[in-house]
Amino acid sequence: MKKKFLFCLLFCSFFSINAFEWGGNFSNITKFAGAPSDLRLIQNDGLSLWSKIPVTKDRESFIFGDIGYTFEYNQEDNLVRPISNMLNVNNFHINLNWKIGINSKIQLKAGRFPIYDGTSSIFTQSSDGLFCELKSSKIGFSVYGGYTGLLNSKSVDMILLDSFGINSKYSEAENDFYTLASKYIPVSVNLNIPIRAQNLIVQGWGFLDANGANVNRFYGTLGLNGYISKNFNYNLVTSFGTRNFENISNFTKLDVSGYFGNFILSLCGRYASGNNGSFSQFIGVTSQTAVFAKNRIEYSGVILGGVKLNYLINNILQLNGGFDVVLDAENKVSYRGVQYNAGADWNIFSDLKLAFKASQFIGNNSEENKLSLDLVLLFAF
Repeated sequence: MKKKFLFCLLFCSFFSINAFEWGGNFSNITKFAGAPSDLRLIQNDGLSLWSKIPVTKDRESFIFGDIGYTFEYNQEDNLVRPISNMLNVNNFHINLNWKIGINSKIQLKAGRFPIYDGTSSIFTQSSDGLFCELKSSKIGFSVYGGYTGLLNSKSVDMILLDSFGINSKYSEAENDFYTLASKYIPVSVNLNIPIRAQNLIVQGWGFLDANGANVNRFYGTLGLNGYISKNFNYNLVTSFGTRNFENISNFTKLDVSGYFGNFILSLCGRYASGNNGSFSQFIGVTSQTAVFAKNRIEYSGVILGGVKLNYLINNILQLNGGFDVVLDAENKVSYRGVQYNAGADWNIFSDLKLAFKASQFIGNNSEENKLSLDLVLLFAF
């Protein structure tokens, strides 16, 4: 009994000294999407709770956890299961930091946390793993290793190779709340070198197949970003991918942005190779919608070029919009259509946000046309 009492006393003392923090978010997303003449309702409601426990007096090292519940009703495409529920551990990790000298530090993360590659288009999601980084004013070097098989497939939406005619030996279960995702072992080595006003990144990523299909994916990435002048910066990154070293594909993006007070103008370009020329079809890992078309289009066999606009009014209202010309590059390069989006984010209070977004794809093939109207309410507590 004494041991239990002492344990509880030490436990409570630990939290009182280190100032346990907690909070949460509630979101309500109402969307109408589909062909302009046949919009379908998609309703999404979510509740998440987070906690942060500092483990050092300077609060630089901590334990962080975030769990959430999501309800969705989807009328789109007459789904067999229009109602879905999801319970997920979004984050649960320990973050440790050690200062080395004046301008250097070591960071160690272990557990479940978001991780992303240099293109932000190959692997951008939460994953279970270990991340270690040495960072100084002259260089940044990090390594990562993880496992995706314990994630909830309802929350991470990874690309299924079967849609590209490759047998993945993975099938998603029909369970509510929690369904195990496809099993990959992501590993990476990352180098970041500041060069005056520029920044060079060199990355190697590998995704080892643990599903039994033996389809391993590897990516080598080079990137350069920085300032062209006082008001203009750029971000150029290219990645070469391969499956089992039997082919080679490419994804390249370029953004050039100009800053004029509260107004930002960006010129953007994206290229994801298809089965043409010397390249094979580029396939990432995390599913991302590249085009607002009716049939979901990943960053694969597609070319986009366009402009983005952002305008901030009194740090309360942000207006944004964009326009792209879309080319099909799956087999040969041809015109596919145009797309646009426009929206507004209104920070009503520091803990209450209202957002609206409209997007539309107008295709060369009218069957691909799609309109989407989104209304989002976000409340933090």
